[in-house]
Amino acid sequence: MATKSKPKPKKSRLAALSPSPSALRLAFSPYLTGGAAWMNTHTGKKAYPYDLQPDQVCIEDIAVGLSNIKRFGGMTRFSVAQHSLNVSLSLLLGAEPNKLKPEEALLGLYGLLHDASEAYLGDLISPLKNLPMFAFYREAEEQAMKAIYTALDLPPPSPVDANLVKLTDAACLADEMDRLWPKGRRHPDWVQKEGLVKTDWTPVWQTYEAKGEVSDRFLYEYNYLTKQLARNKR
Repeated sequence: MATKSKPKPKKSRLAALSPSPSALRLAFSPYLTGGAAWMNTHTGKKAYPYDLQPDQVCIEDIAVGLSNIKRFGGMTRFSVAQHSLNVSLSLLLGAEPNKLKPEEALLGLYGLLHDASEAYLGDLISPLKNLPMFAFYREAEEQAMKAIYTALDLPPPSPVDANLVKLTDAACLADEMDRLWPKGRRHPDWVQKEGLVKTDWTPVWQTYEAKGEVSDRFLYEYNYLTKQLARNKR
């Protein structure tokens, strides 16, 4: 008596639709050069995120990129560009508008650009970024910031300025948490984090929520600060 052959298992719809590895390589081949992946920026530049060079950097790309990246892993509508603006403006509290000293204009630029690498690398949330396995991301971030400062003709921040930006960044983060999360949706453990940031001043809070307004406002602030810096160099 002939034995019946077992019916071949049917492929799932997902498996049937999944492209083969060779098809994927073919699809992504335009983005691969010598094994290094690159990205097409808003202005049409070819940028290598993990080895960013000054000639690949453009302030318009940074403004658009950061305005499209949301803070807190996408759990809010608040963008990295909005946060960067608030850090910059908070660092300049008490400064006289249109009469900034060179060190004030420079500090404002450091605040505005402190997350600029994320326009090319994306925003990796701190709980992941600080893990040993993501050391490669932190190295790429450092390289990207060097390229950005060189491209924009800015010296890297001094340890004092870097620390001021770091403290203001943390203060703005705590302020954002207060404003963006109602108490009912804020985990009680966040109180411990808030306790790490104690200031006797209130960070600047602006939202710039209209379409296109965030990137435009970012560019306006950048141009204003660079003009203030140039005025002092004359």
